Amino acid sequence: MKFLTTFMKKISFGIGILGLISLAVMMFLTTADVVARFVLGKGLVGTIEIMSFSFSVLLFSGLAYCQTRHGHIHITLIATKLPGKWKYVVWSIASLISATTGFLVTVASFMQAGIARQIAEHSMLLWIPYYPFYYFGAVCFGAFSICLLLDCVKSFLAIFKPKYAEEVSSTW
Repeated sequence: MKFLTTFMKKISFGIGILGLISLAVMMFLTTADVVARFVLGKGLVGTIEIMSFSFSVLLFSGLAYCQTRHGHIHITLIATKLPGKWKYVVWSIASLISATTGFLVTVASFMQAGIARQIAEHSMLLWIPYYPFYYFGAVCFGAFSICLLLDCVKSFLAIFKPKYAEEVSSTW
């Protein structure tokens, strides 16, 4: 279990680096657009489209990274008040629902990427195809779903093993 957790931390970190690069592109492009508007009197063509695609890369690339670092907001109001192992039972069920939903979104994203590729869906101004971003989002959401599944397994193990119970409840 520790190997899988470490492996997913490394994968999510690598994907997160792409988000940082995307953020840097967004900052540079915004600065260049503002300078162009000030100096030339008009902005750069297609800035909004590039910013939108860059933001989608930033958003999707941060999901798995944030999950491996337990940075997402968890609503633990009810689970922490339950007695004994019941808190881990409830948390396990909620984690299983989250992981299942994540895998469904991943499959739907891959399906949407195929459809977007088939119909040659693209942006209006710069003709940037949508499908690579759908594929990227699907891969990132798949990594996020695997991280959710690992946390789900740890939650189920927490019902029976105090070591995992301590690890799971430490993130609450």
